[in-house]
Amino acid sequence: MNIGVFYNDVRANDNQLIKYAGYRQLYFNYPFSIPGLEDYLIPFITAPVATSDIQPTNGVLHVLQFSKHALGFRSALFAEDVMVQGILPKN
Repeated sequence: MNIGVFYNDVRANDNQLIKYAGYRQLYFNYPFSIPGLEDYLIPFITAPVATSDIQPTNGVLHVLQFSKHALGFRSALFAEDVMVQGILPKN
């Protein structure tokens, strides 16, 4: 998983554009491969972050922006990776 930042611009009152002075938008990227194209292309599914680093007493919370993606991942591939790592559902 990768994380990136998009630096937004701001328009001043006199309509002057100020580069990179706006808010920063974080994005998570999850790479996946397309069978037969592994040597040529590694596409990414991108998920914008709504908020990050909320620190309650029991951990750290990062919230993805739901309206822009389906959890930001290919669901079956993500679930397979989780199970390979040994995280299994409770019985």
